[in-house]
Amino acid sequence: MRVNPEEREEQTVCEADREHRRCGFASKSTTENNKKELNMKQGILFDLDGTLWDSAQAVVDSWNEIIETLPDFHKLITNEDMCQLMGKTMDDIAYTYFHTVSRERALEILQACMDHENDYIEQHGGVLFPGLEDVLKELSEKYDLFIVSNCQLGYIEAFLSYHKLGKYFKDTECFGRTKRCKGDSIAILLDRQDLEQAVYVGDIEGDFISATQAGLPFIHAAYGFGKVPQAAYAIRSIQELPAMAQKVFAKKDIRAFLHTQKLITDGAFGTYFSSICQNGIFPERANTQAPALVKQVHEAYLSAGAQLIRTNTFAANTKTLDMGLDEVLETIEAGFTIAKEAAEPYRQKHPVFLAGDIGPIPGGRQEQEEEITEEYLQIARKFVALGADLLVFETFPNLDQILPVIQQIRKESPIFILVQFAVNQLGYSVAGISARSLLEEAAQVTEIDAAGLNCGVGPGHMYNIVKQVNTLSSKYLSVLPNASYPKVVQDRLVFLENMDYFADKMVEITDLGASIVGGCCGTNPDYIRRLVKALGEKHLRAEKPSPVHITVKEKTEQAEDHSFYAGKSGKLIAVELSPPPSANDQKLLEAAHLLSAMHVDTVTFPDSPSGRTRADSILMAAKVARETDLCVMPHICCRDKNAIAIRSQLLGAYLSDIRNALVITGDPVPSMAREDVRSVFNFDSVGLMKLVQEMNREEFASDPFFVGGAINQNRLRLDVEINRVKRKMEHGATFFMTQPVFTKEEIDKIHRIKEETGARILCGIMPLVSRKNALFIKNEMTGMCVTDEIVARFADDMGRSEGEAVGCAIAREMMALAADFADGYYFSIPFNRVYLLRDMTGVINESGKEK
Repeated sequence: MRVNPEEREEQTVCEADREHRRCGFASKSTTENNKKELNMKQGILFDLDGTLWDSAQAVVDSWNEIIETLPDFHKLITNEDMCQLMGKTMDDIAYTYFHTVSRERALEILQACMDHENDYIEQHGGVLFPGLEDVLKELSEKYDLFIVSNCQLGYIEAFLSYHKLGKYFKDTECFGRTKRCKGDSIAILLDRQDLEQAVYVGDIEGDFISATQAGLPFIHAAYGFGKVPQAAYAIRSIQELPAMAQKVFAKKDIRAFLHTQKLITDGAFGTYFSSICQNGIFPERANTQAPALVKQVHEAYLSAGAQLIRTNTFAANTKTLDMGLDEVLETIEAGFTIAKEAAEPYRQKHPVFLAGDIGPIPGGRQEQEEEITEEYLQIARKFVALGADLLVFETFPNLDQILPVIQQIRKESPIFILVQFAVNQLGYSVAGISARSLLEEAAQVTEIDAAGLNCGVGPGHMYNIVKQVNTLSSKYLSVLPNASYPKVVQDRLVFLENMDYFADKMVEITDLGASIVGGCCGTNPDYIRRLVKALGEKHLRAEKPSPVHITVKEKTEQAEDHSFYAGKSGKLIAVELSPPPSANDQKLLEAAHLLSAMHVDTVTFPDSPSGRTRADSILMAAKVARETDLCVMPHICCRDKNAIAIRSQLLGAYLSDIRNALVITGDPVPSMAREDVRSVFNFDSVGLMKLVQEMNREEFASDPFFVGGAINQNRLRLDVEINRVKRKMEHGATFFMTQPVFTKEEIDKIHRIKEETGARILCGIMPLVSRKNALFIKNEMTGMCVTDEIVARFADDMGRSEGEAVGCAIAREMMALAADFADGYYFSIPFNRVYLLRDMTGVINESGKEK
């Protein structure tokens, strides 16, 4: 019977030991000496229900014995009922079947049924699948056998006791003991038994997911209770298991290899290919245009001693190759086929692993996210279908774009996944994230098997970076630095030949704990040959990855809170002042002084909106802060600066005593200017928030930045915007400001965002000041929804004060509609006419609350 990970009953290990001895096998209190006595290094782990037996009738009978005694519940359970309940959580079973009684009583009844279930099964047993004992006897002569089930404590023991099968099993594990999910229970048993190679046999999709989480190959018992179409191996009866196990164990598995040895990869494909290719073919296009040359590169690295080769597909994507996805997938298949053919002769002599190589896809704008994610997923699935031993996502600045791909692909396949980040000499990626944080984040992702660093820096700098961060990862650590730093010679990048230095540094890096080592840009087969020789047998012995040990600096004092909303009650008031497009800031400063007298909560400064030059938002904010008592908030966008420049900006803002910022992706450069001006967009607003979040942790822990995000309630798919708000909150956003609202429909959308996220939201308010102004906003400004009805409220012959009065009236209507849920209002007043604020809000006191 599968049970809920919320089961409340606790049992001691001593009780478990007694159950083990009663069933005829050793105690579970495995010591280090016990581990050394184990001779078998290969193991088969079994699920129980639907894999080794069918206990449904016995469980039904045992439950009905309890139900017949109940004064308040009389519905006897049937086999059909039990089949529908199998696999559900304890709470779900209780509330689904025993729904006519209270929830507390339902749990009590279920617990009584399960307690009786163990006793009943020990006396009556269940139905073993035909030929089970003969198969277990055969398998136990060659492999260690284990059971890992999501059941209550005592259930496995009852099964073994009645059917006298304990002699075939070395150990068992279950949720009742670990109080953990099945994937974790599998991992606990693997660690306890120190298995070099193992496989999990189960019958439902949950078993497949658990095995995949634990990094094990999975064999689907298709005769059981469930369908698992994504399983690579399946058996139609238990009698087919010995042959299938032999097949699975015969397949060279990278996890088993890394358990005992360190792994040497190839070097750079692109730079070496360019050095021997005379006709200037783009490397990835050579998969179809010059396959013999591609094979020559792979063979050179294999001959040098590489045990892992990456397919020639790093830039195989629709954006870089400017081709359709079908053609990209054909290019990938051609590249994999060439690598496989090159590796085949070497695989006859020693393990060689084929990695499907995936590099960053250019782009990353918000509207491209789903499209790019889907392309990554199709590429990864192609490699899985082709039979790659592992996937390598390399040279990435962060996990943002590929994390959902990794999680999805591991639901579909147990393939080994390696993620590598590129950082500069100071240890930061182009997204501004430190190597420490990147590896920390990867360490928390169960679907990732190995993580590390590649490209960007030479071996000396790489050693210094790894020395600081290598103890953080619970994954296998990979390190693939460049040969050195290139020089430009006759318009070509040329790397200094320093094979001996490279090899010596790589030995030092390996001694720091790297399990997968090789080279990136500039490393040719000679580098790998020297590396193989330098490492030798001593340095190639494996070291199991350690658990995560993250050292957190103890805070000696409470972090200061300089957020614009700290200690405020009532509605928050934020007002936007547009920096001037010239060197004349007189009108802006006059508006700022007027706002200072109104005691607004914060004043914000856009960062060259619409991609048109205005005075710098941070410098403008700093000047206003010096000349008034206002709390200032510059907007910071991702369009114009790379991560280095933005980090510099943030440091400058911090030194200018600015502690609040609105982080936005930013408008694109106007199309007319794109020939001369290029956007940067190293990352979007979520990536920038992660950068600020990291700087808060590393630089500003005692007095952090407070960042907010923008909400576009007019996005075509509101669920996408809601998910973005949640992501922003995960990465440090503590408040949000919406686009200006002009309709009740927009208010309703913002209300839904508030309900689903709980975010602190300031509703955008823009008082239109004339018919001309309304028409301009309606037709020229994206993301704003000025309706014909709004425009019609302004007459062509209205004077300035009349137009302003209409705009303020519309604004007050929107504010009233949002009053029940909005935390405040964000005023964008055309032409910095901030005196209109009084007409919209009345007299404002110092707390920002309307009198």
